[in-house]
Amino acid sequence: TPQVRMRPTVAYLADEGASVKTDDIVVEFESEELVKKYRIAADEVAIARAESKQKEADMTLQRLMLEAEMRRLDSVAATTRLQLPKLQFAAPRLREIQELEMRKSELEADKIRRKISSLKDIEREELKHLRLKEQQASLKLQSTVDFLDKLTVRAPVDGILIRSTNWGTGNKVQEGDALWGGWPVANIPALSVMQVK
Repeated sequence: TPQVRMRPTVAYLADEGASVKTDDIVVEFESEELVKKYRIAADEVAIARAESKQKEADMTLQRLMLEAEMRRLDSVAATTRLQLPKLQFAAPRLREIQELEMRKSELEADKIRRKISSLKDIEREELKHLRLKEQQASLKLQSTVDFLDKLTVRAPVDGILIRSTNWGTGNKVQEGDALWGGWPVANIPALSVMQVK
């Protein structure tokens, strides 16, 4: 019986005296707890992947919006710069206002550039964290799958299957029995040397 937390139940057991070949399934256990854990782990993987994709989409949208605002401010500053020669003959106060508007646009564009640059570092760290979370969920799922695989026992050699005695009931192990981890379910004795009684 595989070592799992809750006692697994024998769902299938080959017949007493059945001839089995190497890798034939001789015992299949079922464990509702493991199936529940598998479903939860699969859900956690799906949620982690969805969170990663959502975060990437949000980051891309935020970056695109900042880049668009930066380009708009750059174009405002460039337009103002082109209009400055025309204002040579205008009132000094009007020219000063236009220069201040241009400088303000340039400063805001530079501020957004710095924000985009720091945003890339933040995005990289956040995505790294989300991918790590996704990887942990995948490892948990794989661990559960490994336990589920242990619920199927295959014949290690060719031979005849002999059911073991259930330590709890004193009878031969049969389908429906709940067994503790490590309890023997069946044996496939070596038939090269036999004694007849």
